[in-house]
Amino acid sequence: MRLPALASVCGLMLMLVPALARSAESQPPPARSPGPVTDPLPSRADEGAADTDDEPMPPGSAADQKLWRATGDVSHRVQLQRIAANKLQWEFRAMRPDERVLAAAKAAPPEEAKRLEDLHKRLVAAWVRNYQFLVDRWPVDPTRGCLYQRLFLASTMRGSEGPYKEPQVAQARDEARRCVEVATAAVEVMEGSTRELRAVLAEADRSLPVAPPPGPGVPAARAKE
Repeated sequence: MRLPALASVCGLMLMLVPALARSAESQPPPARSPGPVTDPLPSRADEGAADTDDEPMPPGSAADQKLWRATGDVSHRVQLQRIAANKLQWEFRAMRPDERVLAAAKAAPPEEAKRLEDLHKRLVAAWVRNYQFLVDRWPVDPTRGCLYQRLFLASTMRGSEGPYKEPQVAQARDEARRCVEVATAAVEVMEGSTRELRAVLAEADRSLPVAPPPGPGVPAARAKE
């Protein structure tokens, strides 16, 4: 079975990835946060290192096999980064560090109040950007990544020899490459935003000597003694 060509669509989507960053700047704070999840933010050493399943490597050239693996790796990375951002958004809504920083600024001396007000602005901006990247329409399937392209590539690599095999493999190869390119660009935007929000949250934690008890499902480690 031959899947529809996606190369032209993915090309248009690639041009939309930078627009996610621009559109998020003017968005209001999110009205709600996604529900809790438990997967941690993966380290760079782990990103793209795991296969999405135990499917045997399809026969073919080393280059095609490498591309097939890349579609699985980037799909796995998309899933992990979206889970991490979802978890961070939920924790933010439960802990409300923005409200705590603003309250501290109102009670602080003028110089410290100015620093905390600036921190509050950066915290809210990072939070909104991260939320917007998470909920905006992604240029690839947000749950499957490039798994359709992976399946198409594998099926053509396993196909019987004949006059149509090479054109089909070439089409599948092109779609897989484009999807990996688009997905990588999108997940790097998500990854950068999540790391930015984590950094500002850490700064806020250092600026607040006492935190309220964590809400239901929030790890106690996020509350200070």
